Amino acid sequence: MSPIRPGAAAAGLLAIAVALAACGGRPNAVSPGATGSPPASGGPAPSPTNWPGQVALAILALGSADNEIGKASADLQRSIAEQDLALMREAADGLTGLTVLFERVDQIDDFELTRPIAAKYREVLPALVDASTKLRDAIDAGDANGIEQANIELAQALAQYVALRPELSTLVAEALEHQRRLLR
Repeated sequence: MSPIRPGAAAAGLLAIAVALAACGGRPNAVSPGATGSPPASGGPAPSPTNWPGQVALAILALGSADNEIGKASADLQRSIAEQDLALMREAADGLTGLTVLFERVDQIDDFELTRPIAAKYREVLPALVDASTKLRDAIDAGDANGIEQANIELAQALAQYVALRPELSTLVAEALEHQRRLLR
């Protein structure tokens, strides 16, 4: 197989890895009143919204997958820097498994509060799966041009994914609060 050519793919994946690291895996602070916390005005807190069925569990599963996507992105960046096709293939292969999240996206699409992020996931998940499948297949075929093109597509899909992380982070915090209320 040909060595990986540094260039647009490497720069793109490096930028995505830095963005994923900057976002962190921990939930952001929840907006006042979103889960029953007192509003800034000191008035009574609005009653918290009850989440239907499996929505909280689906959001938590997406949050857990977020950590794995971040690890795969870091592995991809490292694989380009080290010209390690085996690591690159492993990371790409892991991202092809994101198809298991499609069912979770369906579960959050029925709830008004989580419907906007479901729409974003419906765009980004297929792009991540498609680009990572192309990358894996190009590596298997020894196609250097295919590897470079798939890395560019994957970097673009990861950039799109990074944009939804803050919203996911907030929803993960709200889902955890929802579960705490149920256990009280």
